[in-house]
Amino acid sequence: MEGARKVPEEVRQILSEICAEYRVRIDPDDPAVVVVMLNRRVLELMLDRAIERIEVATAELGLQIDAAQVRMGTVLAQELRAARAESSGHPWMNFAPMPAATPIAFPKLTLIVAMVAVFGGGVVAGVLIR
Repeated sequence: MEGARKVPEEVRQILSEICAEYRVRIDPDDPAVVVVMLNRRVLELMLDRAIERIEVATAELGLQIDAAQVRMGTVLAQELRAARAESSGHPWMNFAPMPAATPIAFPKLTLIVAMVAVFGGGVVAGVLIR
């Protein structure tokens, strides 16, 4: 019964399902269980190695992406400098600063007339609605 203690609970569950489905008896210390456990250990080892390789590849890819971004930024900066140098002689590229907007000055009388008209329109609308 010593082998029965080393079998994980999930494997025991699978064994009981197989026994019920196929109506056979497989004890936890059966040689078939040893083969299953050996297969499981090999799969776990291979999976761990695959995960390590994926992590290494992901890290390398991240470094390559970072290097490509730096190279792309450098090329873009060079192209912008070259374009700016080429266009410096064109008159349409010389932008003069826009003059500050001057506020529109309404005479005070016009403002008062507009306020009275709006107020009067509101009074007339109120009387008509009633």
